[in-house]
Amino acid sequence: MDPNGENLAGLANRYANAALYTDQMLSSFLKQVEAEGRFADTLFVIFGDHGESLGEAGFIAHATGSHIKQFATPAFFVGAGVEARKIEEPTTHADLLPYICDLMGIESTSFADGSFSQEKSYPILHLDESVSGRLIVRHRDYMSIFDLTDRGRLKWLATVSNEFAIDDSVARLYTSKNFVELASVIKADTEFIKKRIGNDAGLN
Repeated sequence: MDPNGENLAGLANRYANAALYTDQMLSSFLKQVEAEGRFADTLFVIFGDHGESLGEAGFIAHATGSHIKQFATPAFFVGAGVEARKIEEPTTHADLLPYICDLMGIESTSFADGSFSQEKSYPILHLDESVSGRLIVRHRDYMSIFDLTDRGRLKWLATVSNEFAIDDSVARLYTSKNFVELASVIKADTEFIKKRIGNDAGLN
């Protein structure tokens, strides 16, 4: 999985072909069910489990990982009453059921208190499946990476851009006097993790 020019080009080509084939199959399927009149009483939901990272920032993985490309997951809703529109907002898979219920006109009372669904805004907490024991608090332009492998001790590793760099998005954190701004971000992100996971999770 070393991202050199030759194998990276081949990998990207295979993914492009797989995406094209999947698109053709979905098109054929949806045209068939539309001809059968099933859109009148059926909502079709198609979604991915994660995006892909194909060499961006020197990183390749097939997982929900730390790179922003892997965090971008497609989801499609096709059916009667679903208007054609494109929505891009931070969310998690836990939000799929409330979305589906809303589109079908069903009140999803189990999610009314937000216990399963995160707010539709940053920050977002997610697991970095590319490395065991990693949690990420993702903001719009940067992310804080934490490690959990030391007996539940929450250890901050880095706060960097979504491209793994200390650039304009985070430079101010590292240039503030005595790293005061960086310390503030780390504290806020730590508290956010504890709130999302639950105070009884044993984090320290």
